[in-house]
Amino acid sequence: MAETLLSFGVEKLWDLLVRESDRFQGVKKQFNELRSDLNKLRCFLEDADAKKHQSAMVSNTVKEVKEIVYDTEDIIETFLRKKQLGRTRGMKKRIKEFACVLPDRRKIAIDMEGLSKRIAKVICDMQSLGVQQVIVNDEYMQSLQERQRNMRQTFSNNNESALVGLEENVKKLVGHLVEVEDSSQVVSITGMGGIGKTTLARQVFNHETVKSHFAQLAWVCVSQQFTRKYVWQTILRKVGPEYIKLEMTEDELQEKLFRLLGTRKALIVLDDIWREEDWDMIEPIFPLGKGNNLFSIFIIHANILVIKHYVRSLLLVTYMKRDIYFGIGWKVLLTSRNEGVALRANPNGFIFKPDCLTPEESWTIFRRIVFPGENTTGKLSIYIRGRLNMKTLSSSLSKLRDLENLTICYYPMYAPMSGIEGLVLDCDQLKHLNLRIYMPRLPDEQHFPWHLRNISLAECCLKEDPMPILEKLLQLNEVSLSHQSFCGKRMVCSDGGFPQLQKLDLCGLEEWEEWIVEEGSMPRLRKLTIRNDPKLKELPDGLKFITSLKEVHVILNNWDFKKKLSRGGEDYYKVQHIPLVRFL
Repeated sequence: MAETLLSFGVEKLWDLLVRESDRFQGVKKQFNELRSDLNKLRCFLEDADAKKHQSAMVSNTVKEVKEIVYDTEDIIETFLRKKQLGRTRGMKKRIKEFACVLPDRRKIAIDMEGLSKRIAKVICDMQSLGVQQVIVNDEYMQSLQERQRNMRQTFSNNNESALVGLEENVKKLVGHLVEVEDSSQVVSITGMGGIGKTTLARQVFNHETVKSHFAQLAWVCVSQQFTRKYVWQTILRKVGPEYIKLEMTEDELQEKLFRLLGTRKALIVLDDIWREEDWDMIEPIFPLGKGNNLFSIFIIHANILVIKHYVRSLLLVTYMKRDIYFGIGWKVLLTSRNEGVALRANPNGFIFKPDCLTPEESWTIFRRIVFPGENTTGKLSIYIRGRLNMKTLSSSLSKLRDLENLTICYYPMYAPMSGIEGLVLDCDQLKHLNLRIYMPRLPDEQHFPWHLRNISLAECCLKEDPMPILEKLLQLNEVSLSHQSFCGKRMVCSDGGFPQLQKLDLCGLEEWEEWIVEEGSMPRLRKLTIRNDPKLKELPDGLKFITSLKEVHVILNNWDFKKKLSRGGEDYYKVQHIPLVRFL
């Protein structure tokens, strides 16, 4: 319905553009481009309306087109009003308001170009995301769903080699599955995506105690797109492989699995169930129902165990030899992001919620996966985000002999990281360092690699001037202090400091007022940028001694600052030797 109404609106807009095309003198080129682009959208909406797709991608694209159409209407209507050619009903009074206003052709041209760019982007997104294929090709939608399922597919194979912090969790889950006293028929693992539910279930599934306790094991990845028949066939393949060659309807599958699970000791893992109703679809094969839906009567007669299962008033009778009836017992281990699934499966069952790993455990896993031997070769770049103990981090990084680029980022509401004073970067090849962390005091220069070439500090909130430490790093050629990296008022660059520095960027230092540069400091500096430092009073006298300077960029909302540094200004002598001085 939405596509139909929108198509109608686009059609009307198209008619308007065609009808009034002669009126757009002066913006003819932009007008024709817009009309061509709008025609492409017409075709898209016609296909979308014809197919009646419920795809989220199609719906989102339709919303974007809707906004473009409305904006196009506004621009065209305004232009026509200004030309006193508005023919839309209810516009007479508005035409009078614009009677004395000349059309702003430049603005309409810019607006039309902007709309064309937006349309081009929507069309590009449609192509890259396959929206058009979704609309015109039902088979593409099916193949897309199949690809999504394949991407989410999980397997029972235990191939994880970098497991940390799971031992106690695995032990607890195994206990609930194999202990005779535990009456929980369904054991659940719930939690957000990526927390490790599947990994934990896989460890339990492959545990030696579980393998010895259950006669049959079945693993099924359910996920978002599944069919009940596929799930039941997968379970039957493991629980009753002797029957798998038989062609069965869903009813026959349900009956066969119900009887098998009533007589065999099996563990069924249902991984990644999304919705409560998904469980309802799968559940009929299990002899144990919810609440009072099922009760069983065990009768021993002539060495035969007769099990009468009453399920929703349906009586099913299973006969077993007496010598094997003690092995009866099936259980389900399911994983889901939705705790409601676990409650639907068994309101009184055991629900396990994994905890997030500690920062130390996360770092250990990261190190084992990325650097299994710790003796790596080649250039390395690492980006670390999150809270870590600096001593632990320093110890780990020191083993990476080929680490050249390092970024550490952590600033939740300016809460200090634990052990920041323990930061020691003993990395032989480290050349580029980016720290976006709260640390009111900068570590001493001996804690940095002597051959460091680039350093960038942000969000540090340093209380003391960082220059006395940084200027002693003799190989530095680029320094950036930005976004509250320094919260003090005064900075001093000393004689002999920064002997190799070529580029200096000082940005967003809101409390910085005074800068002193001594003669002999930064003798090789070529480019200086001052941006958004509102309290800085003036550039230092010492700039006149830096004859290597080629560019100075000053981006400040301070007219007096610019006036003093311009030719004839009182501070012009500080920058008169610099070829390029720009004020923005």
